[in-house]
Amino acid sequence: MGNKKASGKLGHNRLGVGKKTSALLLAAALAVGTPAGMTGEASKAYADVEASVTAIGGIGSVTISGTPGTTLNLYRMPNVYVTSYTLGSGGDSTESSHVFAGLDPDVYYATQTSGGYLYGASNTVAAKPSAVTVAVGVEQIVVSGATSGATIKLYAPDGTEAQHAELDDGDTGYTFSDVLPAWNYYATQTVNGIESPESNYAPARPSAVTAVAGNGYVDVSGAFASAELTLHNANGTVAATHTLEAGEHDYRFAGVAGIFYVVQTVNGVVGMDSPLVTAMPPLLAINGGKRTVTVTNPLAGATLQLYTFNGTPVGAPYTLVAGETSHVFNNVPPGMNYFAGQTVNGIVNEGSNLVTVAPVEVTATGGVKQVAVTGAEPGAELKLHRADGTAAASYPLGAGETAYTFANVAPGTNYYVTQTVGGVESEGSAPVTAAAGEVTATGGVKQVAVTGAEPGAELKLHRADGTAADSYPLGAGETAYTFANVAPGTNYFVTQTVGGVDSIASGLVTVSPPAAEANGAVGSVAVTGAEPGAELKLYDAGNHVLDTRILSGAETGYTFEGVLPGLGYYVTQTAGGVESLNTNTVTSSPEKVTVEGAAGQAAVSAATAGATLRLYAADGTEAATAHTLGAGETSYTFTGVTPGTNYYVIQTVNGADSVGSVPFTVSPAAVIADGGAGSVAVSGATPGAVLKLYAADGSSALDPYSLTGSDTAHTFTGLAPGMNYYAVQTVGGVDSMASNLVSVEPEAPEIRGITRKIEVKGATAGAILTLYRKDLSVADSYTLTGEETSHVFTQRIVTGAEYFASQTVNGVESEWAGPARAHAPADVVEETQDTQEAEGNSFDVLVNGKAESMGAAKKSMRGEQPALTVTMDEKKLLDKLASEGPNAVITIPFGPGYDIEAGELNGQMLKELAGKQAVIVIRTPDGSYSLPAQLLDIEDIEKRLDSAALEAITIRIEMAKPDAMAAALAARRASALQGVTLAAPPLVFAVTAEAGGNTIVVNRLGGYAERAFAIPAGVDLSQITTGVAIDEDGTVRHAPTRIEQIDGKAYALVSNVSNGVYALVSHPVAFRDAAGHWAKQAINDMGARMVIEGNGTGLFQPDRSITRGEFAAILVRALGLKTDGETSKFSDVKASDGFDAVIRTAVSYGLIDGFEDGTFRPADPITREQAMAIIAKAMKWTGLSAGLSEDGAGRSLSSFKDEGDAAGWAREAIADCLEAGVIQGKTSTRLAPKAAITRAETAAIVQRLLQRSALI
Repeated sequence: MGNKKASGKLGHNRLGVGKKTSALLLAAALAVGTPAGMTGEASKAYADVEASVTAIGGIGSVTISGTPGTTLNLYRMPNVYVTSYTLGSGGDSTESSHVFAGLDPDVYYATQTSGGYLYGASNTVAAKPSAVTVAVGVEQIVVSGATSGATIKLYAPDGTEAQHAELDDGDTGYTFSDVLPAWNYYATQTVNGIESPESNYAPARPSAVTAVAGNGYVDVSGAFASAELTLHNANGTVAATHTLEAGEHDYRFAGVAGIFYVVQTVNGVVGMDSPLVTAMPPLLAINGGKRTVTVTNPLAGATLQLYTFNGTPVGAPYTLVAGETSHVFNNVPPGMNYFAGQTVNGIVNEGSNLVTVAPVEVTATGGVKQVAVTGAEPGAELKLHRADGTAAASYPLGAGETAYTFANVAPGTNYYVTQTVGGVESEGSAPVTAAAGEVTATGGVKQVAVTGAEPGAELKLHRADGTAADSYPLGAGETAYTFANVAPGTNYFVTQTVGGVDSIASGLVTVSPPAAEANGAVGSVAVTGAEPGAELKLYDAGNHVLDTRILSGAETGYTFEGVLPGLGYYVTQTAGGVESLNTNTVTSSPEKVTVEGAAGQAAVSAATAGATLRLYAADGTEAATAHTLGAGETSYTFTGVTPGTNYYVIQTVNGADSVGSVPFTVSPAAVIADGGAGSVAVSGATPGAVLKLYAADGSSALDPYSLTGSDTAHTFTGLAPGMNYYAVQTVGGVDSMASNLVSVEPEAPEIRGITRKIEVKGATAGAILTLYRKDLSVADSYTLTGEETSHVFTQRIVTGAEYFASQTVNGVESEWAGPARAHAPADVVEETQDTQEAEGNSFDVLVNGKAESMGAAKKSMRGEQPALTVTMDEKKLLDKLASEGPNAVITIPFGPGYDIEAGELNGQMLKELAGKQAVIVIRTPDGSYSLPAQLLDIEDIEKRLDSAALEAITIRIEMAKPDAMAAALAARRASALQGVTLAAPPLVFAVTAEAGGNTIVVNRLGGYAERAFAIPAGVDLSQITTGVAIDEDGTVRHAPTRIEQIDGKAYALVSNVSNGVYALVSHPVAFRDAAGHWAKQAINDMGARMVIEGNGTGLFQPDRSITRGEFAAILVRALGLKTDGETSKFSDVKASDGFDAVIRTAVSYGLIDGFEDGTFRPADPITREQAMAIIAKAMKWTGLSAGLSEDGAGRSLSSFKDEGDAAGWAREAIADCLEAGVIQGKTSTRLAPKAAITRAETAAIVQRLLQRSALI
């Protein structure tokens, strides 16, 4: 293909055409206008036809659109007719356009004619040439498919013109050379000034670079500046890359070995591969050492091999690991020349410098006139050198020898040793010295004798720690010497110095101390003349060591005490482990004994075992029979000793008497005291004695009393209760010991049972009243204040159960009063209930069981239900409360005939009742509602009623049967639960407050109120499992319930902290996996009460650990709490969670707190201490914690060995739970506060909580 030379850049020179151009051209060629005589509609039609002709240019074609039926005439600019085409019209042959194809590139327009008329001209358009094709080349682009004579333009990827060329006639292609390598070049052709569309895209590849290899490198040249060079292994993997800087064309890849080729990448286009080249590994540099050869410049990953000078490989090759830049060949035989080679990528270069390996230094050890050499090479020549380098001796080792000792070496000189192997001498060993011979040392009494020394040597005496003790220079003929006055008790050694060189030390010798002096004394042996710091040993005559003593500081003597008298003893002293000779033998006398006079007796102590004891009167007469102590006995008591006389005792041991004891007096025997109610009875006295009564602080309580005749007892009366006393008798002017300490008891109080309460009265002001159950456990306690002498117990009182009471004054408890039994509300039925008028202003109300006319009754109807409302008279009620005192029970009794019974009082009356802890009871034939007034928050009620005056607020307490529809709905809701049937009709318990026409409902109470259901005769009590609350939303929840028989009539006592609809249900449960379990009764009981749930298959999984969320849910259900609707305060408890409602409720009632980070972690297993913390809070709601004492709690906790494992925040709660008996230890000694708690344990805990709170 012939090509013209490409010229520089050409701009696009395209011809602009359009309607204006077409109109001008047509005007120049034809006279265009409306034909003569064409007017009106014909003229308008003409204009329409004229306007319809348009032209669109294409590749070698023009498309003309016109009016069907007209003739289209195609013209090349300026006005050269080309061809014509008549558009079809009518039916399927109607045409509105025509494509004139096969046109040369040029500018065209068209006209349309019809019926001899010319209807205007189209716009001018171009018929473009076709796109050319481009192909990749090495720094060139090949163009084909062009039109002969066309102008070819090459464009760079950014759209700028790179080159252009004009084709010769007949040429249809062109090759652009010297093209900068890059992606996406394209070309166009221009024919008759009209440029074609863009061609396809093609890159221009860079040419191959020149690669030349050497030892350890590959040089690259001929690259484009800024190109990226890539060094490839022969297999195509990349070995290295480098990007050239601007102006750079050459680069060396260093530190490589192998077969490689190089490629350059320019503008992202990869060039041609260079020819393969081989880079040899570089020559190694090595250094010879002591049995080592070190290679310092290998290539990374190279395999190294060590060779002898004749090319024999030495040892195994070594391949460098990643990161290694050198290698040391060890244990190389010395005395030879070596070189090394490296192999990289299979290419070997066995070349380096030659090095020689020297032998290592030998080890030399100086001895007595000798030098021992070890660690030599077999066959080496050993040379002994003096310190100045002169030769002293040499020795050639045999083939298997590695050690030698040079003998008869002059002492006092320094030496070193070398070894020579293969003519190569090692460095010298460390310097050593040959010493003189060892002398002989012998220890004596404060001396050391030395023999076997060198004449003229200097002898040196050393202590064992090396410090100098003495020295002596021998004369020319001397070989022995004795060091005198040497301190005993220390080890010594001796050296001799000859020619300035010390010999090795002699054996250690010990200098013994001299014998000390001993003297016998009373129960002791005194030692004097001992060495300071010596150990003294006391021996008996049988050479047995009886005692030892180490002297301290400057001590030179000691007295051994407690030495048995009458025996022989001697002493030695030991200094530095050396024992002296024995002292003289001495004897000791017994110690005097200690005697304490008591009531008619003399107690002897501190005697010697086996001694004979004798009791003497002050005048020296023996006052009792002598007594010989047995083995191991050191005390004895003489009895029947006459009081009022002085005595002393001696002991005789091994025939030696001690001195007499300190004189003493025998006192009378102690009397016996017995405390009573306001009195102390004294007995066991001596006839004629004077009796004295003392308070516990030692002050006299009453005047002394002298017994007469044969009297031995007396009772002191008129004593205040609660005080401790003791008595003393005086005989012959000598007081006896104090009697036992007794307390004067207070009188027993009075106790009586009233409705749901126990009253204790007749007590001492300030006394502690304690209420006991029949099983002797404490039910409650109360401390009287001010002038109080009585108290009514209301918490945890079980109706029908027996109770006892006592009072404690100053820590002394009276006898118990009782028994007494509390009555249920239905147990007291006054005649007035049936005989008083149902309506009027003289309705009788019971105050502590006594009828008082203080109510006004009014009948009404609520729908179809008859109602009776009793309004309390404020003055009469408050006057009665003032006379009755606190804890009064106000009962409003209703007779039959009503569905709704209610009592009304104003807010001020409620406040007064709450202040006196009074209880309001609504009692009907169907049961009763006992509501402690303090459970209604009058301040909250006042606030909810817009702070209305208390006198203007009406409080209504109501007990009612639900209407028929409500009763049926309640029955359906209860029966809708699986396994639940209604056992008794529901009742409604409600409290409302009204002021100024505004009424509020009081649902939540401040504690548990009791509702009594009268159970109809004939109902199987065993089938009633619990009471339930039926909430407005249909929820049926457990309400703590217990069944009691009172005077033959059955009642269900249902307790809860909220008002609403309550009923009795039957819901027996027996979980299959609880059979045989230790907690079976608790599990099934709590299941029947709807407190716990199984897994839906009849299983409870009792031994599975329980989560914090599950525990909170069970406790909320156990306490019968209505779920709260407030937002959860915990970040990990969402409204969609299963435990959200119960956790919110537990928070509302103050049962749970969560963690410091604001989470509750409901899915975490709960620990025993966490459970106890929650239970302790629940005990405050149930009233169980009211009677707990701090000291009792402390004792409960301290009985467990692992109490220290309990967290500080949980200790008080744990102690409360233990004292209340709600939670027990894992064992009798282990609390396990951090252990997880199981579902069975949870069932047992909540059951005990409810039982001990008298709720079930």
